Amino acid sequence: MRVLLAIVVMLLPVVAAAQEPAPGGIDIRDLATRAAERLPEPSAQVAFQTDCAAITETEVRERCNAAQAAYFAYRERGFAHRGKVFDWQYYSTVVIFAVVSGLVIAGVWFAWLQFRLDLRAPKDGEGAEPMHTAELSAKGIKVSSPVLGVIILALSLGFFYHYLVYVYPIQEVL
Repeated sequence: MRVLLAIVVMLLPVVAAAQEPAPGGIDIRDLATRAAERLPEPSAQVAFQTDCAAITETEVRERCNAAQAAYFAYRERGFAHRGKVFDWQYYSTVVIFAVVSGLVIAGVWFAWLQFRLDLRAPKDGEGAEPMHTAELSAKGIKVSSPVLGVIILALSLGFFYHYLVYVYPIQEVL
């Protein structure tokens, strides 16, 4: 309540300067002055001053030094924790990179196997090319060897692209 009254008291001169008192009305500045005169002194402030008087300068210095020492210990623990987090991120990034590289290499290898199977496939009839089909029906999906190789290759390279764009970039945040 006192804080609200103090804010009103501080704002009233600004409002009063912007407006002229209405004829026959109450002067806002006079009202603010009378309200400020009626405010009693807070007793908590007096008790605080009494408590502070009992504390010696040496005690204040000791408390200040203890607070600073606690603050620096907190900062040291935070610094050590951030160092451990960066170490963990480094090693986990190496493992993730190895797994992603293995997946991409396996995908490219499977695609190569599918293309190779297509080249070795027996020809139908008199010099006819091997059948390259992709069928989608209610029974399921049927994909021939070279088409499957292209799909596996596209998925592997797409996965690697997304890893490089969204996971691998390193940004320093301080």
